[in-house]
Amino acid sequence: MDEQMIALVKASLKELQPHAGAVFATFQSKLAQRAPELAYRYDEVDPERQGELLFEKLAIALGGVRFLDRLVPALGGVGLDAGSASLTSCDFARLSEVLIAAFAEVSGNRFDPCIGAAWTTLFEELSWHMFEAQSGKGTAA
Repeated sequence: MDEQMIALVKASLKELQPHAGAVFATFQSKLAQRAPELAYRYDEVDPERQGELLFEKLAIALGGVRFLDRLVPALGGVGLDAGSASLTSCDFARLSEVLIAAFAEVSGNRFDPCIGAAWTTLFEELSWHMFEAQSGKGTAA
């Protein structure tokens, strides 16, 4: 990620942070529509608490975006991590896509394509590191 993308994601995260519960509830709703086979993972979670946890983990990822491979263990437990109930890389991509759609909906017209692209890049890099660690190839294994 370049510095402009990092700045866009950080600003977006700061704007969305107060709405973490709404973001997660929107994510749950969109996931049930777009990928019902993955939605069951989030049926029994409290959107407010899970949203707070998600945003805590995203802040950790952004704080260490230059060394995501070392952060992978700290990013688990939010349900988007690769080890969560044997998610595949395709599952993670779908979850990321739905989460970005939830960000966009909650942000309204303040969420433009550049911000979406920056989030997509972050999630792609994070996914790569998580699956490398899971396979035992990465330094976080």
